[in-house]
Amino acid sequence: MTTTSDYTVDQTDNSLVKSVYRRTLAPNSQNSLTPADLIVLLDEEMRSTIIPLVLAAQEEYFVQNYDQPVVLGTYNYTIPTRAAFATWRDIVFVDPNGNEINMTNLAPEYLKITYPVGNMPPLYVFGFILQNDHITLWPTTLNTPTQYTLRMKIKRRPNTLTSYTNCGQVMTINTGTRQVALTAAGDGSWTTATTFDVIPNTPQFTSRGDDLTVSNVTGNVLTFTTLPTGLVAGDWVCPATLSPIPQVPFDMFPLLAQRGVIKYLESLGDSQNLQIAERRYQDMAVDFARTVSPRIQGTPKKIVNRTASFGWNYNRAISR
Repeated sequence: MTTTSDYTVDQTDNSLVKSVYRRTLAPNSQNSLTPADLIVLLDEEMRSTIIPLVLAAQEEYFVQNYDQPVVLGTYNYTIPTRAAFATWRDIVFVDPNGNEINMTNLAPEYLKITYPVGNMPPLYVFGFILQNDHITLWPTTLNTPTQYTLRMKIKRRPNTLTSYTNCGQVMTINTGTRQVALTAAGDGSWTTATTFDVIPNTPQFTSRGDDLTVSNVTGNVLTFTTLPTGLVAGDWVCPATLSPIPQVPFDMFPLLAQRGVIKYLESLGDSQNLQIAERRYQDMAVDFARTVSPRIQGTPKKIVNRTASFGWNYNRAISR
């Protein structure tokens, strides 16, 4: 089902895998790397080169909110498993009206008990302490603020690349029964124990839903527990954390293909063309950096001093 552009790694002749073969001018009969090999290499290059390049622009790519309730007596909260590079963009409380409340990133030394033991913490100091893969709400001498929601803002890790044959493309949707008919049920191993991600077949390829559950799998028809918002025909349904489409800006697909060319030429031992390919990639990376920063060109970014005393510099900002 290719009624729209092919953004996948291997579905048609316009895919990224075929692009790598064309760029190296390698005849199909002499390909030293199979399409499956190239998908693995493209995924590795996306993670080691393309995603860091996108994040280096510091223009809020991949940012998503992960909300969870604050539990009475629970002070430790773990970073979501899909957070890229195990990093947070920000951590805030959210009040019942949806307002975000700033929290202070405190040094680990705040966990130490100082003399006299049992003293209350300094006035107005409240926040969290980072340790490895979790945060600890502070101070631990007070009850956890269960009236708030804890919001972790993360840069969601793009899904692992896979062949389109491991996924299914949406054909029809019955919103009443929550049944979704696909072109295929992946590799045929899907059961009600399988969880799914839904990837739109349009840029920016941001997942419509992660870790979705199903109550029934009959042939190519899935019955979802809850349909993701915005689901349309043409979307891709894949086992959780997989995607046939690179979840990076579409305009970076040529850069990813060029990284595939570099790895392909390395496998051939073609050092002369490898140097040319590497120089070409460097030029493309520089052009990307110049294009996306600033991401909003008509409005300058305002940098607000969040640590200023109340009333001083209130509503004042610095243009970047």
